[in-house]
Amino acid sequence: MSRRPRIQEDPSFDKDAVLRLFAAMPDGMIVLNAMGIVLYANDSAHRMFGGRRLLGKNLGLPIMAGESHADIEVIDSAGRVGCAELRAATFDWLGQPATVASLRDITERRALERQLALAGQVFENAREGIIVTRPDGVIVSVNRSFTTITGYSLEEALGNTPRLLKSGEHDRAFFERMWESIAGQGFWHGEIVNRRKDGSLYPELLSISRIQDGDGQVVHLVGIFSDLTQHKTDQAALEEARLQLQQSEKLLEEIERRYTVANSPVLSVVGSMYGSAPLSRSAKGVFDELVHRYGRTLDLAVENLAFKVDNPVSDQLRELADDLGYLQAGARDVAELHSQTLTKNTKGVAAAKAKAMIEEGRFLVLELMGNLLSFYRKNYNRVPAAAHPEPNSTTQALHGRAKKGST
Repeated sequence: MSRRPRIQEDPSFDKDAVLRLFAAMPDGMIVLNAMGIVLYANDSAHRMFGGRRLLGKNLGLPIMAGESHADIEVIDSAGRVGCAELRAATFDWLGQPATVASLRDITERRALERQLALAGQVFENAREGIIVTRPDGVIVSVNRSFTTITGYSLEEALGNTPRLLKSGEHDRAFFERMWESIAGQGFWHGEIVNRRKDGSLYPELLSISRIQDGDGQVVHLVGIFSDLTQHKTDQAALEEARLQLQQSEKLLEEIERRYTVANSPVLSVVGSMYGSAPLSRSAKGVFDELVHRYGRTLDLAVENLAFKVDNPVSDQLRELADDLGYLQAGARDVAELHSQTLTKNTKGVAAAKAKAMIEEGRFLVLELMGNLLSFYRKNYNRVPAAAHPEPNSTTQALHGRAKKGST
């Protein structure tokens, strides 16, 4: 069983010297009796406790028999909550058992530890791949996304260099420009093609930055990259969809040309309407409803293709053609109806779906135009070769029918 040191029995003991030593220490120094009452506290301790009077107080410090260690919260004079590391040991203080406790302010250290912990979580959970190397390029750390993207584990990457991912797709001049930028500006940003562990190539968007210490010396290089494979695929699909849309627009131009230069009486009636205002202006409300209905029909056509179902697409196109016929629509109106619908329905959808809509739309617009011509063959004697009618009881009735058909 250890005995408490009896410092007052030491001939060299000098109470004033001990107090001067305690007073000069940057750590808070507190002496407590067996009941936990403060017998002494230096200025640093008073500052840690907000300048409050400590002598004769019981601070409720977590001190147990023998030596102890704990972290406690303290409040300074500004009301800020901080953290202190408490270390305590028992001894005799001027003839009575006591405990001396030292309090070291670790507020900044704890804040730094929290920042490091947060940085570690961000590092590990980032969707981008992260690679950290020494200045000579040797890998010292990678995150989980690095492994997901490249296929190389942390153990396989450590001690290697980023040449592990080299694809052979870039010449020497490319890398010389990269390192010139890093040396001169401290960073490089651009696209690069790398190779996965399985041998497959992938494009990535890469940023490389230098990390310096307080003296300005480069201590690490950090590379952050994202896999562009899906992005490139989507870009290609969107470009294909754009080309398909251009082809669709050319098809509509061809429809207009064919159906307005024909010599039959039916098509002459349709062609005679080309000096009139388009439906989108003369009967905008009805036209908007027709766009909605045609868009719904286009959705059903794509569903038929994707899920092998049998939605009544042809029936809806015939009804739509009848309403267009009653409104004295021409090929230009059909072209505008188709164009507006495609623009509306392909906005914000996946590239594959947009492509399917454009491709199916080419068949739908031909069928719609054919149905409109059939309507005129049967009814052209009753269709006046004049401008589109102004909104009246007829167009209002069609407006109501359009609403019913759009539900």
